[in-house]
Amino acid sequence: MKNTKNKCRVLTKRKQVNDKKEVILKQRFISIIGILVLAGCASNSKFSKIETIESNLPIYATLAMDEKNKFYFEKFSYSSIPNSINLNNLTHNFPTQDGICAKHLVERNSEVNRNLNNKILCDTDLQFRSATVSTGAIIGNTIGNAYAALASMGIGVSAYYGVEFDTEEYEDALSQALAKVNRVTIINDANQLFYETNSSLQLSKIKFEEMRNKLQSKLGKSIKINDTSKLFAKNEIVHIEKTSSMPPISRNVIWQDNNELKIYLLKKLDESRSEGKLTLQCSRLKSFHFSTEGCEQSWDYDSKHTIDPITYNVKSANQYVFEPHFDMNDSNIAIRLTSNGYLKVENRTNSFITINSLSLYFGADIETDSNINLEIPPSATSSNMSIHSFNIYDKNRKLKNIKKENLEKELSLGLALKYKVLNTNKENTLYDTNIYKYSEFSGQVI
Repeated sequence: MKNTKNKCRVLTKRKQVNDKKEVILKQRFISIIGILVLAGCASNSKFSKIETIESNLPIYATLAMDEKNKFYFEKFSYSSIPNSINLNNLTHNFPTQDGICAKHLVERNSEVNRNLNNKILCDTDLQFRSATVSTGAIIGNTIGNAYAALASMGIGVSAYYGVEFDTEEYEDALSQALAKVNRVTIINDANQLFYETNSSLQLSKIKFEEMRNKLQSKLGKSIKINDTSKLFAKNEIVHIEKTSSMPPISRNVIWQDNNELKIYLLKKLDESRSEGKLTLQCSRLKSFHFSTEGCEQSWDYDSKHTIDPITYNVKSANQYVFEPHFDMNDSNIAIRLTSNGYLKVENRTNSFITINSLSLYFGADIETDSNINLEIPPSATSSNMSIHSFNIYDKNRKLKNIKKENLEKELSLGLALKYKVLNTNKENTLYDTNIYKYSEFSGQVI
């Protein structure tokens, strides 16, 4: 029993010693990372004070190595692309962060795998990125093993290494590339080519608008209207519309030399011009039965400034509304039906007159309102009566499928009033109808 207790005490002491060593190793691990970070922050580029070249469009390029292992610029562009250099100020977008990387992790989806394996920061095949710590050296010593074990939180790492951006190698490569070119010439040439192409596009847009105006001016002589209805009032029923504009020149291009860039820009200029389109727009005559010929016309930038004949065949008006008006009277009352559908009733007596009912005769239809009860003072005129409330007024004055010749037809119109003069017991009637032609009244196509 005593021996068992002594063994437990020994095991407990060993565990305390191991825990203390683990704390020390963790501290060393943190110290190593700190040194790596500080080393990365201490770099100082010899191009930091380079003169900036001003231009409307910045020019970017990538670095490549020739057969003599010398660097040069390739893949020029107007916009930043991965691992490229701004030639205006020599800034770059290479990934420069240090990578802490591990291979052959036991748990592929572990937190360690996500933290230590970065596809970009740990890719030594990328330009100017290289391993900084030998795998064999770090695993082959006690601190290295502890370092790797701590980094993997005990799940097992068989290879551990660091990767950093080699600033010295990058700057040597940039120096080699710069020695082969004139930065100012590259930037100015690329800007000038784009400026010239864009200027050509703007001139093309002006010419295209001038073309539209010229075609528009020719429309009057190109239109023929066959109006069998004789009711169509000629107006501006066709026009030239810009249905598609010329888009701007795309700067989404990568080129190797000025000739390649020039070919691209000229191609884009032609493509932009080809998208401009003018179309003949023929109005739909909603109020008429009609047909058209020659309305399917369009023009692009290279089209001739000519218009084929355009014909409108107007057959009849869908609907025509007329405004009847007439006068009638007797010794007591004078009535005028105005074209807006109101009645002016004049009392010709020295007594009050009360109108009790009104009947409208419109064609073959008759409609009566027996609740008028309108009182008109002596020698006064009332404009308070209207025939808009009569259903036959709105119905019968609207004609369908009409030609002008149809307006020569006749219709019967008239009124009948029942009224009393004050202080008499006699009920009087004013009645009159007459025959009119539709053409005698004002009207319009609706």
